[in-house]
Amino acid sequence: MKAVLTAIFGKFTALTSLYIRIGGRMYLDELPKEIPPQFPYIILTVVSFTRSPDESFGKKMWDIVLQFSIFSSSGSVQEIADIEDDLRTLYEDCSLTITGKNLLWSVFDSLTEMTEEIGTTEEGISSAKFWAAQYSMKIEES
Repeated sequence: MKAVLTAIFGKFTALTSLYIRIGGRMYLDELPKEIPPQFPYIILTVVSFTRSPDESFGKKMWDIVLQFSIFSSSGSVQEIADIEDDLRTLYEDCSLTITGKNLLWSVFDSLTEMTEEIGTTEEGISSAKFWAAQYSMKIEES
């Protein structure tokens, strides 16, 4: 799993449009303890990482489900929609360099949109838009 996460974050940090748009703020599992959070940002969560029953020429394969939780405090939907577009450009049908593994495919599965109460920040923000974009990947041993 470490090699997969390294590849995902490596692709993100290569000064991509997504990286620039969110100021490099993509985190694994949780927001750093800084208060208040700086918007916009993404929390990446591994929903599942399972051994696939499939094998290709005797090589082990894995199925991965990732959730990219996008947070925006903008009053407009434009910012969060642009971030989701950049995310899709970066990870849908992408190629990843994963040490010891090959990415067979990466597909967008679903998008859930909601608003989350965050408490009142110093800037007077009390809620944020929250979109959860889910992706599935299949990888195999090299």
